Amino acid sequence: MTTGCWIRLLTSSLLGLTVMVAASGGDDFQSQLELAAELNLTAPWQESQAILDQIEPALDQATPDQFATFHLLKTRNLALAGHYVEGLELTRQLLEHPIPSEHRLSALIRGANLGLELRRFEDAFDYLYQSLVLEPEVDHPEQTTYVYSLAAEIFRTVGKVDRSRDYAHRSVEVAREHDHVRAECVARMHLAAAYQAADHLTAAREHFRSALERCRQANDPVFVAIAEFGLGDTLRRKGRLDEAEAHLNRAQAQHRGSGYRSGEAETLVSLAKLYRATDRSRRAEEILADLIDQFADAERWDFLETTHHLLGRIASEHGDYVQALEHTLKQIDAREHFLDVQRAHQLAYLEIEFETRFQDQELVLLREQHRLSQLQEQTRTQQRRLHTLAYASGGLLTVCLILLLVHTHRDRRHYQRLSGLDSLTGLNNHTRFFDTAHRMVQEAERNNTPLVLVMGDIDHFKQVNDAHGHLVGDEALRQVARILREVFGGRGDIGRIGGEEFAVCLPGETINETRQLLEELRRKIRQVDCGVDCQPLTMSFGLTPHQPGESLKRLRQRADEALYRAKNAGRDAVIIAPTGQSADTARTR
Repeated sequence: MTTGCWIRLLTSSLLGLTVMVAASGGDDFQSQLELAAELNLTAPWQESQAILDQIEPALDQATPDQFATFHLLKTRNLALAGHYVEGLELTRQLLEHPIPSEHRLSALIRGANLGLELRRFEDAFDYLYQSLVLEPEVDHPEQTTYVYSLAAEIFRTVGKVDRSRDYAHRSVEVAREHDHVRAECVARMHLAAAYQAADHLTAAREHFRSALERCRQANDPVFVAIAEFGLGDTLRRKGRLDEAEAHLNRAQAQHRGSGYRSGEAETLVSLAKLYRATDRSRRAEEILADLIDQFADAERWDFLETTHHLLGRIASEHGDYVQALEHTLKQIDAREHFLDVQRAHQLAYLEIEFETRFQDQELVLLREQHRLSQLQEQTRTQQRRLHTLAYASGGLLTVCLILLLVHTHRDRRHYQRLSGLDSLTGLNNHTRFFDTAHRMVQEAERNNTPLVLVMGDIDHFKQVNDAHGHLVGDEALRQVARILREVFGGRGDIGRIGGEEFAVCLPGETINETRQLLEELRRKIRQVDCGVDCQPLTMSFGLTPHQPGESLKRLRQRADEALYRAKNAGRDAVIIAPTGQSADTARTR
């Protein structure tokens, strides 16, 4: 399940908290505020906002409880209206006021959600850490479950699945201990999503089923639909397609009934995958074509990439190779955007973690310096001996500080390097590969030296995953990466640029030299052992030499076209892109 879906889930969960933490009172302002809080749960947001607008002139007479409740309700209305920037700014202003701790915790949770919605990950992590620090001071178990659920979602978003699962387990435990059905509904869905992200589908299925039961008890149709979708998508991944289809159809109908377009769109993508797996590709094509504009407008790059990928495969299966190529190019463009967002996720997490560790180190140093000053003040009678001790201690502290700063600097450089590597294969990821290749092309242009770009794709890789499982598929990818390093290591830039797609940029190499290296590569790849009854792995390649004045974009386009022809020519082939109007296409089997 995606970040946007969980953000809305947590925001909805906080509605009940906003009502519960509202201050008691008998004046007209308080009664109107309580009515606005009730409408916030039961009616369109415009109705509660009309009451807030009516009582806002009397806000300067409000108690701290009333002031905080008013602004929490207003920030939610801004979020429902799609005004996320204004909602985040109002949250920041609210946190500058002296408000009760339970309201401050609600505001921090809401600020973190809005930060995720706006892709302002520094804000999201900052508010998360403040929430975790404040939570022990607030004696409100249901709020505790939402803090832990928020932490689970944020860490899952940046790929820290183990930490996400730990926080989700803690959230479930607190909700069960205090018998909060609605909170347990939310917590179990986050726990199921963490297991699903780790590809532990059996555990994910059981937790989604438990979540569905709790959500039905909470009588919340939106939560029920999200749980139905999560369970249906997990069953689809496990291959239990009939059960999955029933759950997904119910989720779609419930999402449509509640007007939750984003949830319905995500459900339709899962249904399209199921239709394609059950020989209903035309129906899948109709669904996906209707979703392209919605995902593009919302900048949902991961779903847009998946949509174009599926449409490209369907078009290829129907023999419409021109349409398949168009969808493939659009898929690549969407994936580039998605990888940029994912890198921002990781960097935001690493930056916050770095700053937190650095601040902790500074605090330790300051405490040691303070302790040393007190010792000097108390023992001035032994001035000479203590001065020597003080200088020695000061020098030691200085050395420690330098060592800590050097260690922290190395950590930061290490994190920055990791953000450019593919976590499965250790090769350069999409962004770093093309950044490096761009510099190589510029240098080849300046020095008038040869350069060859190779694009490769493992043949029938989906069949490996389907027949032997993702663990075998992952091992196959790692073996291909190892062989690529053996053959091309030290010669140029090697990267994994997609699921089963790899690329190599070779400065100083000619086409003939590259073809010889590719033949060695293909021979070694056929020797990869995928397990019992696994067909030998093969790859298709498209390659092209750099031409004077040619940009990386054009070079990549020609190599992609050659790879596309290699696939259409029966796979397990090497195709050299033509270099001009009269050049012939070379092909090696």
